[in-house]
Amino acid sequence: VLVELFTSEACSSCPPADALLARLDANQFVDGARAIVLSEHVTSWDQQGWRDPFSLDIVTYRQQDYADQFKLSSPYTPQAVVDGAAQVLGSNESALTRAIAQAALSPKQELTIGNAQWSVDTVHFTVHSAAAPRAMLVAVLAEDETHSVVSSGENAGRTLHHVAVTRVLKKMD
Repeated sequence: VLVELFTSEACSSCPPADALLARLDANQFVDGARAIVLSEHVTSWDQQGWRDPFSLDIVTYRQQDYADQFKLSSPYTPQAVVDGAAQVLGSNESALTRAIAQAALSPKQELTIGNAQWSVDTVHFTVHSAAAPRAMLVAVLAEDETHSVVSSGENAGRTLHHVAVTRVLKKMD
């Protein structure tokens, strides 16, 4: 089950969601599910006194697409999106657990990744899958762990820790 957490270091409501995502990643506490987590830092808070060093425009656009899909009046942080099919407040453990458990019941598209090679600043790989109409492959490179000391804004003076931080997100044709 894919769990995407839309977060920002400038958001004072986000550290509890970041901690919940880290705990989910480490403990896999939802019975019957294997959670693949991503911390996706948005740029929408970057003008609030602190520029999140992990924020990416493409992540902000992805969250806006989800806001449109879920018919939300606007994107918000911390927002967790589960398997692209459900969204909950990212710090609400019970709602997140229910969404993950529900998503685990849905069949998944089987993928095989092979021949992965890293060359300077490029990754080459092949993906094999049964034909799936309307499917899109999104490749993500994520950093296992990051942290930073926030010098201004809502989290000023705090050292924030993150897991599975999205560093590159690319939609594949």
